Amino acid sequence: MFFILTLIKFGIVGVLGTILHTGTLFILVEYFKVEPVFSSVCGFVISLLISFSINLRWTFSTTKLSKWAVFLKYTFVSFVGLLLNLLIMYVTVYYLDLWYLFGQLLVLAVVPINNFILSRFWAFR
Repeated sequence: MFFILTLIKFGIVGVLGTILHTGTLFILVEYFKVEPVFSSVCGFVISLLISFSINLRWTFSTTKLSKWAVFLKYTFVSFVGLLLNLLIMYVTVYYLDLWYLFGQLLVLAVVPINNFILSRFWAFR
């Protein structure tokens, strides 16, 4: 039951992070005419900082571990997610010539699974 509750909490934080990431991407591209891949990186960084704080205090309730050690691990996990994100966005936008938000949908299908597994079993362990 604890694992399911953790997964649900991680999912809620993930939805918030997704809204922040995608919202930043959309606003930068549509209103400020910033390039989509760079805009996605900006959204990722904002999402990383906020998601880490919430996951640390609420999802995994980690108080025994050094916050800096956990942050470094979480940043590594998120960086792996960023690389997957960039790869998917780059291929979608520049090779397949598809709409950037379609690429973001693909990102949303792949990256959260990767991030949960690495966060649960390594970063916050």
